[in-house]
Amino acid sequence: MDPLRDLLARKRAELQDRWERQLRAAAEGGFPLDGSTAQILPLLLQSTSAALERRFRGPKAGAGPVEAAARKAAVQASLLFDFVYDAALEDAELSDDEKRRFADALAHAAVEVQVKSVLEADMEGRRRAANRYARVGHALRNSMTVAQLALDLLRRRGEVKGTRAATLLADSISRLRAGLESTLLEELLAGGGLRLSRVKLDRVLAEASDETAPEAQDRGVNLRFAPASKVEMSGDPRVLRTGVRAFVRAAVDLSRRGATIQLDCARRREAARIAAVIDRCRRKPGGALSSIGALGLVRRAARVHGGEVRVRGLLREGCTMTFEVPVEPPPQP
Repeated sequence: MDPLRDLLARKRAELQDRWERQLRAAAEGGFPLDGSTAQILPLLLQSTSAALERRFRGPKAGAGPVEAAARKAAVQASLLFDFVYDAALEDAELSDDEKRRFADALAHAAVEVQVKSVLEADMEGRRRAANRYARVGHALRNSMTVAQLALDLLRRRGEVKGTRAATLLADSISRLRAGLESTLLEELLAGGGLRLSRVKLDRVLAEASDETAPEAQDRGVNLRFAPASKVEMSGDPRVLRTGVRAFVRAAVDLSRRGATIQLDCARRREAARIAAVIDRCRRKPGGALSSIGALGLVRRAARVHGGEVRVRGLLREGCTMTFEVPVEPPPQP
């Protein structure tokens, strides 16, 4: 509000002169003003300038973005408070207690509105950042996929023998790709809600099985995907693809060398379910199933769709993993 203060400063002498002429005219007309009233204009101008400075004071020079945003929010909240308060009381007869409670409610509401605006602006910034990270991440993941496929092709041609170095390289590429997918999913979920569309879950599982097959072969695990019935659902394909790929990799991680994994996809009433039956699982010395870090990512992908992931031990050495989500996810908040 510096322009208003500057205007008052420029007009002060003119206003004072006009005020003094009115005082003389009133005295000549037989209505002289007392001394206190005669001095009211200078005091009024001074008080107005001070009020403008206090109420519309901008952030200090060199203030950071947080302080500047807080100052702007405080001014806007004050203006909103006065506007609503004056408008509400214009035709209402309220007691002092009612006025106080009304003022308290307006103060709380003004703060809530400002906080919500700041949070929404922050969320929008995070969405834009997540989109940038996603583009870079997808490019890196695609490059790693090409490298993984090229290495598998060389291995099949016999140009790269099954040496320890080749195995470590393939494992490193796979883990880097899995880490990127995990990061992408975190950024995607942090950036906003789901983007729902029709997803063929059986096709998503088939793609994940094909992508994980070379890794399973390197680990001596037999990965089988039975022809699945068509399972169509409403979900976010970005999240589901990442979650299902992580699910298949987790099944491979849980399998012992020489184990067989049977993958299946089916619809169970109002839910779509992917199952992995493993005949030989890795276990801890006490007999409990080994912990698998990738399951945290899988569970998050399932839970944002209103579903769940379960791991259950079977008789002898086997176990089952299930990824189950509603065909129609719950409404987003």
